[in-house]
Amino acid sequence: MELTNKYIVIKHYIEDAPKESHFKVKSEALGLSLEPGSDDVIVKNLYISIDPYLINRMKSHSASHNAISFATPLIPGK
Repeated sequence: MELTNKYIVIKHYIEDAPKESHFKVKSEALGLSLEPGSDDVIVKNLYISIDPYLINRMKSHSASHNAISFATPLIPGK
């Protein structure tokens, strides 16, 4: 089965509170298949939210980037 996958990326790093203009909706074709007898599931997200941890990752630099090795900044456009 092939469907269109929509996802949201940041356009550029943010420094203040996130606004709709900071984001872009992208889409791409995605092929989905489940093997017979598989325990896998396909999930459709209806809503997204941004928590404070993600806001720090959307900044070009944050103290959490230095404190936690896996808290690297998100890359705009990806």
